[in-house]
Amino acid sequence: MSNIKEQKKTAEDFNVVDKDNYMAPNAYIYVLLPSGNSKIVQLKPNCNISLGKFGSFKANSIIGKPYGITYEIVNKNDVKLYKNYTFFDDFDIDGEVTSINNKDLNDTQTSQKLSHQEIEQLKKELLKGEKNSEHVIQTVLDNSVTFEAKTEFAKAKYIKRKERKFTKIFTPLKPTAKLLCEYYLEIKPSKIRELRIDTLSQMMTLANVHAQSNYIVVEDIQGLLLGAVLERTGRIGKVLAVHEYSQFNGNILPSFNFDEKEFNESVMTYPWERLLNPDPFKQEKLELERVKKYLETTPKEEINEKLVMKKERYIKRITEGENIQKFINENKFDGLLIASGFNTIDVIEKLKPYIGGSRAIVAYSPYKETLLETYNYLRNSPEFVNAQITESWMREHQ
Repeated sequence: MSNIKEQKKTAEDFNVVDKDNYMAPNAYIYVLLPSGNSKIVQLKPNCNISLGKFGSFKANSIIGKPYGITYEIVNKNDVKLYKNYTFFDDFDIDGEVTSINNKDLNDTQTSQKLSHQEIEQLKKELLKGEKNSEHVIQTVLDNSVTFEAKTEFAKAKYIKRKERKFTKIFTPLKPTAKLLCEYYLEIKPSKIRELRIDTLSQMMTLANVHAQSNYIVVEDIQGLLLGAVLERTGRIGKVLAVHEYSQFNGNILPSFNFDEKEFNESVMTYPWERLLNPDPFKQEKLELERVKKYLETTPKEEINEKLVMKKERYIKRITEGENIQKFINENKFDGLLIASGFNTIDVIEKLKPYIGGSRAIVAYSPYKETLLETYNYLRNSPEFVNAQITESWMREHQ
């Protein structure tokens, strides 16, 4: 019997048109696991995606499928649609009232006939694909001494716990500012300066972020705030991201899956040193002239190709930078959003000439002392009105 090797596919082979609602090759997805935890993974064609103890699956098997559908990992790396039903459906919770209750049941190790080693063996077989989750859960139920003595509601809760423990299911969701904010707040809050989703949404509201508007963003939270502004505006408008050093640090931005063309047309990244410099491209222009002069006076056969590429880079950098500087000088922005370790007052002082009249300035900090200092500055300045400090805390249960 011959084995047929699975043919590898390229990104072009999938032809996903509606990338907002369907998972595209090389896109990032937010994976919701039965344990309640989550994971962000990239759908690289022909690769396996590991979900830890819940197994792994082939990326090709869900590329081109819609977001929000729950799948179950079967065999080794295959997936199938998961039966979507409420676990209470199997039990007559609202049926006839009986005298059965749980008062005489004790949660001890003797209530389960299977030993720890046998359960671990079932987990290994489940992970290898030798057993499916229904078989494992049923085996655990059949060997429970107290299961039949439980109430219908307690039985349903018991099975739900086992489903979370043994079922190899996952739900791929489209990454949004809300999901990404909650994800990084859970795994590494310092990366986003402990910014919660309720605070992020409040920033969007207070700054009146909407389409066909221009905003300045100053942040050092890996691009989360910039991504949230782009998501809210639909990339219709311009966003100026002012940053330190030569490159903007936006490690979270790829997870938003923004269209590259839309992103490049909407976002302008500009370092502080250029914004505050009256002649920001003086050094580059001098270097460009030096390279041009060398290329003009050197025989073609002696010209180093790297110098030609260097000349093109200088021209591109100067042209792009001057276009950004021209836009900044000729337009007033509709708002300023700050989530940075820089001194907030200094940031406002330097950027206020570029903000239009009656436009909002919204600053976030995890430390109230920083905000109090900024609040006093704004209250005492004749240039600003309606200065206020707000604190939010979204409760899941009202």
